[in-house]
Amino acid sequence: MAKKTVATPPPATLSDARVVVLHGNERFIQDLETQRLKASLIERYGEIDTLRFDGLSGGGLMADVLDECRSFGLMQQHKLVIVDNADQLLKGDDEPAAPKAKGSVHRSGRQIMDSYCASPSDQATLLLRCDRWYPGNLDKSISKVGYLKKCERPDMEFAVTWAVNRCKKRHEATIDPAAAALLVEHLGADLGRIDSELSKLALVHPGKPIGVEEVRAMVGVTREEELWSIQSQLITGDAADGLRRLRDLIEISREDPVPITYAYIDLARKLHGVARARPNENPMALKTRYKLWGPSAETVMKAGRKLSGPVAAKLLEAAVQTDQRLKSSAGDAVCALEVLTLRFATAFAAPRR
Repeated sequence: MAKKTVATPPPATLSDARVVVLHGNERFIQDLETQRLKASLIERYGEIDTLRFDGLSGGGLMADVLDECRSFGLMQQHKLVIVDNADQLLKGDDEPAAPKAKGSVHRSGRQIMDSYCASPSDQATLLLRCDRWYPGNLDKSISKVGYLKKCERPDMEFAVTWAVNRCKKRHEATIDPAAAALLVEHLGADLGRIDSELSKLALVHPGKPIGVEEVRAMVGVTREEELWSIQSQLITGDAADGLRRLRDLIEISREDPVPITYAYIDLARKLHGVARARPNENPMALKTRYKLWGPSAETVMKAGRKLSGPVAAKLLEAAVQTDQRLKSSAGDAVCALEVLTLRFATAFAAPRR
């Protein structure tokens, strides 16, 4: 008679989890969840050892990570083993360069991790962190001995409520809801940046609520202004500056590629309108038609006059096609924007035809 399989119940508390996955594009939430897990382990086990690995380190790392999980820690303390870029750890094979013994069975990184989850060490908690996680059968194995949590950037409404609560609990200050809304409008729903600005605002007038005026005075350019600032680089013809600004928006400001594409399309549309306008057309009528306002209006007008109608039309077509590809998840978003940036640079570097 076959032995009856007994289902493994999921962990009752954070400290019961032996394998944890935190994935998503909001690194600040990953850090907060890591702190919660660590605090739970310390409460249960006292002092713990924390060890860190990077999934980008290459072959053989899987063996090192699991050996660390299975070995006893200093003074037999519980260990928290953290692996960043864990998707890369599971992507490859363990020690791919090592010769395979005759008759040996090839196992992928996910299969090796799946085997570990079947019998994880009681002496360690393995924490896998990454921006992107590919779901599969491994998720079921992890859920039996731990949990997976998605750490995505929240919507604006949640960020406003979070800012009000975070200010009170973490920074021992209060912020008016209107001021919190303005702060989120400035920074977007980036909780890490919001928390950083709250820490500064809380010190301006200790004991007094943070109002709209304090936010306006202390916080820099708005998120929208920062996002659209790339337009000024695109019309210079300097490819290096354009690519550098694009990288700043994506890697430092952590803007989503799709809204950035809107800035490209908007500029291409305005340039196309100016380029195909009649030479004697009223400049004010052009500015009104294409919503050219503020100090940048004249700069865009001059840039548009440098382009021929066909060149401007191709630029607009390329921007629209890039937007369509990004929305359909066809190809790499950053690469697509880099190519579009080079198209702008080429258009302005070449003489008008």
